[in-house]
Amino acid sequence: MWVELLARLVEPDSSICSAASGVFRNDAEAPVPVPEYTQGFFRLGGAANPTHNVVTLGGEAVLAGVVGDDDVGVRLRWMLRDAGISDALVTVPGRPTTHKTRIVAKGTLIFAQHLARIDRLTREPIPPDAAASLSDAVSEALAGADVLLISDYRGGVMSPDLIRSVLAKSAEMRIPAVVDAQGALSRYRGATLVKCNRREAESELGRRLTGDDEFAGAALELRSSLDADGVVVTRGPDGMTVAWGGRVEHLEPVNRSEVFET
Repeated sequence: MWVELLARLVEPDSSICSAASGVFRNDAEAPVPVPEYTQGFFRLGGAANPTHNVVTLGGEAVLAGVVGDDDVGVRLRWMLRDAGISDALVTVPGRPTTHKTRIVAKGTLIFAQHLARIDRLTREPIPPDAAASLSDAVSEALAGADVLLISDYRGGVMSPDLIRSVLAKSAEMRIPAVVDAQGALSRYRGATLVKCNRREAESELGRRLTGDDEFAGAALELRSSLDADGVVVTRGPDGMTVAWGGRVEHLEPVNRSEVFET
């Protein structure tokens, strides 16, 4: 069997990815596989992934976030430059740039199978001066923007004060704010569009959701409680439920045979 080692250099609002592959054998000293490294690569991840998608589709994008004064942060800046993405990153000395390493079995499988992941990160809140610098960077970038995308990995970057600041600025400039908050949805009350998955919606509402009718009611309830124009609830192999205004629509998955869940 062949094994691929994927490393993802991620920051809550910015990131990278690396990888390696090789033959694997069993360890004689413990019941664990031993992959042998043969190659590697890096990829943009976290909020840098949708940012990269925007640029790849022909748009322009500015990535705002926090990195450390380490080699990972330096590599991230290089990759953003090479991808044509404008850099509005704030460096926090001594803070690690999040680095996620994925070990993936490939071999004869149609799709690679994740075996393990090693994360190097901190979830400590960023210092007040860094938060102020990031808020200023976002405000400056919004001057020429059509939309604000917020990808909150809950890594200590998006504090309540920073959230209020950037949402207020986008509202003042009449720029739509689209949010993927990975939970704690109420912190983003007032955003234009909020995306969450089934688990996050159930956590926010305090109940389990089954069937289209329950998801429709949940999406409308979330839209109202979050004072948002729209809410998207992703449902894995069941597609997604979209509430916009008073209208709800269920969208079926494009290809049920290629659905991956966390």
